[in-house]
Amino acid sequence: MSPTAPPSWIEVDLHALDHNLAVFREVLGEGPRICGVVKADGYGLGATAVAQRLASRGVGMMAVYYAEQARDLMQGGYTGSILVMGVLDQLQRGEMLYRAAATDRLHLTIHSVEQLQQINTIGQLLGCRFPVHLFLDTGMSRGGLSDNQFGAAVGSIRTMRHITLAGVSSHMASSDDDPAFTEAQYARLDRAITTHRDQIGDDVIIHAANTFTALRDRRYHRDMVRLGLGLYGFGPDLLEGGVRVNGVESLRPAVRWCARIVHIQRYARGTGVGYNQTCHLTRDSNLGLIPVGYADGYHLGLGNKAHVRLPALNAHAAVLGKVNMDQIVIDLTDTPAAKFGDEVELYSNDPASLCAVPRLAQLAGSNCYEMLTNMKPHLPRQYVR
Repeated sequence: MSPTAPPSWIEVDLHALDHNLAVFREVLGEGPRICGVVKADGYGLGATAVAQRLASRGVGMMAVYYAEQARDLMQGGYTGSILVMGVLDQLQRGEMLYRAAATDRLHLTIHSVEQLQQINTIGQLLGCRFPVHLFLDTGMSRGGLSDNQFGAAVGSIRTMRHITLAGVSSHMASSDDDPAFTEAQYARLDRAITTHRDQIGDDVIIHAANTFTALRDRRYHRDMVRLGLGLYGFGPDLLEGGVRVNGVESLRPAVRWCARIVHIQRYARGTGVGYNQTCHLTRDSNLGLIPVGYADGYHLGLGNKAHVRLPALNAHAAVLGKVNMDQIVIDLTDTPAAKFGDEVELYSNDPASLCAVPRLAQLAGSNCYEMLTNMKPHLPRQYVR
């Protein structure tokens, strides 16, 4: 192992990202456009690199949550449109976001009538017109406009010279496991749009579907689908119950988390392993040390449960004892050919692996979102282009 080689790194397969985008385009057909969701640093894969790759493949809009995430994208060289899904109610002339707003590339999500008025005032002060997306709360109960507030917002936009109604959106709370509630939410959105159709207009983008919602029913696709987890290769196998669209079973996980063995030692049967001795060896064992722990984002709940994969040996090794701040111990007894410097996969891009992200998430009592976004920024990202 080279002394300059990183002890742990994230490998992002941009070819897999291309493949997943093509799969969803086939499912969506010619109608809906795709918005790439790259909040939380592109779900841990690197927002700028992901956004630029998606943009090069014809995706014209990226979604983030915070204004700071939009700034990071633009500082990284992304030049397309950005939808800020959180609350933004202030902006300064001359800053990067202002330049995007002045060219209609910064789309803002509106969660209240008061925020809408604030954005119109900012537009007046800065001399620009903001494209906004009214967010209707259809059952998520996490920000957004009520039915009455939505009607008031639609009506007031006509009097605001510095606001353009660019979109109407919502978010489905349980499309992965509750198709009936998803349908009820969609019906509520559809009623609101029908009620105010004359004021909304036909050129306004209607969007409510994330990855799970897009996999449920093509009716939910409307004008745009916001894809996050699905673009990164996860989703179809996590749906529970109900119907689903066909054609998305071939998604490819776009991420591997890798590290190297930095130490191997032989220990006698009965030896305790790690903090609080939560594991005692049932045989004489070869134990390997991997320089990764919860400070890097490896989940505490994986101690004594998870496996890692040794690609060169096409084998798996169990994680023994508690996950430490910056180390885990693995059992190499059944893989005597393993040696110092060998690569191990903490997260495999093989869906059948024992360390595939969905399987690890289940073991940790977590989900794919947390497992991916927990991967800390200090870990170097390497892109397979």
